[in-house]
Amino acid sequence: MTYAPARAKPLGELLRPSAYTVSELRGLNAIEVLARRAHYELIGSHALSVRRGMLGEHLRGLHQQWRAETGHLSSLELRKEHPAYKAIVAMGDEAIPLILDSLAAKPDLLVMALHDITREDPVLPDHHGRLSAIVQDWLRWGQERGHRP
Repeated sequence: MTYAPARAKPLGELLRPSAYTVSELRGLNAIEVLARRAHYELIGSHALSVRRGMLGEHLRGLHQQWRAETGHLSSLELRKEHPAYKAIVAMGDEAIPLILDSLAAKPDLLVMALHDITREDPVLPDHHGRLSAIVQDWLRWGQERGHRP
């Protein structure tokens, strides 16, 4: 038995939006659902939960150090210059769900790190200056982006 190689379509034809039928595009929703399910299964895996636990402990230690050593400062900019705060921000995307969990338990100025990590600002204009409202906006943002269930 011999197999004939499949004839490849030119790239321009594949990239043309009209090359796909509506039924093919409907399948994307199913793929998104499967991808999210796989994402949550992966997050729940033992290896990742151990890593997340270790990162959580590290974050808590840095957070406690930052609060203890900058609690007397009224300037947010000076607080953000502290090495522990910079280390939290340097943790990057892995710190986002941990910070959100911490904020859900107790609103804190650690919320500033979310902006410094993500460069996003989901805070509604009338919520500026109100820590609990700012935290709620970030928690909503985290849920919308899959950082929280």
